[in-house]
Amino acid sequence: MKVRLLLLAVLAVAGTLLAARGLFGPLSYPFRVNSPMNLEGVFALGFLGLLFTKQTFGPVAGGRGWDPILAFGLAAIVILAFAGYLKFPFLADDYIHIWNARHADAHALWAHLTIPETDHFFRPAVYWSYAFDALWAGLSPTLWRAGNLAIHLVNSLLVYWLCRDLRYGRAGAFIGALIFGLHGSRPEAVTWVAARFDLLAVMFSMASILAVLHSARWWVSSGFLALALMSKESAYVTPILAAIALSYLGLRWREIRKPVAPLVATAAIAFAYRLWLLHGVGGYRDPMTGSAIAFHFGLVSTLNALFPRFWGALMFPLNWTGGIGKVTAIFLALAIVALAYIARRGTDQRKAALGVGFAAICSLPVHQFLSIGMDLEKSRVLYFASVGLAILFAAIFEQMDWKLLVCAIAIAGFQWCALRNNLGHWKQVGELAGRTCAAQAKLGLPASSNQPNVVDGVYFLKMGFPECVKFLNEK
Repeated sequence: MKVRLLLLAVLAVAGTLLAARGLFGPLSYPFRVNSPMNLEGVFALGFLGLLFTKQTFGPVAGGRGWDPILAFGLAAIVILAFAGYLKFPFLADDYIHIWNARHADAHALWAHLTIPETDHFFRPAVYWSYAFDALWAGLSPTLWRAGNLAIHLVNSLLVYWLCRDLRYGRAGAFIGALIFGLHGSRPEAVTWVAARFDLLAVMFSMASILAVLHSARWWVSSGFLALALMSKESAYVTPILAAIALSYLGLRWREIRKPVAPLVATAAIAFAYRLWLLHGVGGYRDPMTGSAIAFHFGLVSTLNALFPRFWGALMFPLNWTGGIGKVTAIFLALAIVALAYIARRGTDQRKAALGVGFAAICSLPVHQFLSIGMDLEKSRVLYFASVGLAILFAAIFEQMDWKLLVCAIAIAGFQWCALRNNLGHWKQVGELAGRTCAAQAKLGLPASSNQPNVVDGVYFLKMGFPECVKFLNEK
C-alpha cells in the first residue's frame, strides 16, 4: 500500500508538471522545468511501476481471428493522419539513396550483397527496395513517401494480427495497433525515406514471428528473418521475441526449440557472413577512434538511455521545439490523466508484461541512440520497440468498459496530435531545405556541405546536398 501511494504521488507531481509544461511553456522558479524529458521518463516509469502493483484479470483468452472491418478502419485512420504531409521536398540522405537507386544496374544491386558498404552497414534488402521504387516513383517525394507509408500500414496490420494471435481481444488489439500506427515518432520513421531500414526490418521480423506462431515451414520463417537481417541489425532480437511469444502461449521448451532453432541458425549464419564481409561487426564508428560503437557501454549513460529517456520518449513522443500548441497540450493533459487512472486500476500483469518485455528487448540493439532529446532526433529507433507498446495497450484495453473507452480515446487522441505536431516540423524543415537547395542551384554554385545536420530535430542538408542540386538540374 505504501509503495502504491508513493507511486501515485510520483505520477501526480510528474504528470501535473508535464501537463503544465505543455500548456504554459517552460516553468520558472520554484519548478524550473525547461526540458520535459526527465518528467516524461519519471512519469512513464511511475506508470509502469504502479500498473504492476495491482493484478486485475482480463477476459478469458480470445480465439485467433482476422477482422476486415477493423483492419480497414485502422488503415483508414493511419492514412488520414498522414494526409497532407507527404509532398514536401526530400531531406538529407534521401537524395543519396534515391540518386543511387535511380542509377543502379544489376551489377550494383548484386554488389550490395558482396561488397562492403562505405558506411560499414550490411543492408542490401533496403537498397533493393529503393531500386524497385525508383522504377515507378521517379523524383516525386509524394510517391516515395507513399511507398514508406504503405510499408507502415502493413506493419500496423501485422501488429494487430500479432496481438490477435497472442490471444488478445479484438478491442485491445485494435487500440494497440492504432497507437502503433499513430505513434508520434512516426515522422522520422515514415516520412524520411532514408529511414526505410527500420520499416522493412520490422515488417520482415513480424512476418517471421507470425510464421512461427502459425507453424509455417522453417524456411518460411527463416526466409523472412534473413530479409529482416538484411534490412537492419535490430532484427537480430527476432528469435528471442519468437521464443517469448511461444512461451507466453504455453508451449514448453522442447516445443519451442524446434521452430526457433532455425531462426537462431539463420541469425548465426547472417552474423558470421557479416563479420567476414565487413571485417568486424560494422555499424556506426566512433569519430575519435574509428572503432565500432555497437558495444560501447557507459554505465550511467546506458542506464539513463534504457530507462527514463527510452520509456519517456516511447510514452510521450513529442517534438517540443517551439512549443506544442494548445490542442496538443490539452490532449497531453488528458492522456496523463487517462494513464494515471489506468495505472491505479491495474491490469492483467502477465499480458502487460509481454508488451513491456518486447519493448525492452527491442531497445537493447539501439541503446546507444536512446538518449533522445526534446526535438526527438533519432526517434526512428523507437519503431521496433513500439510493437511492445502496442502489446501493452492491447492488454490494458482488453477489459473494456466506458471508462477505459474514454481513456483509449484520450491516449489515441494524444498520439494523433503528437504525430501531426511532429509532422509539421518535418514539413516546415523540408520546405526550407527545398528552398535552400533551389537557391544554390539557381546561382549555379557547387553544392557545399556547410549546412546544418539537424534543424528542429529534422535532418537537413549536411548529407545529400550535392545530390539535391543534381536532382534540380536533372528536372
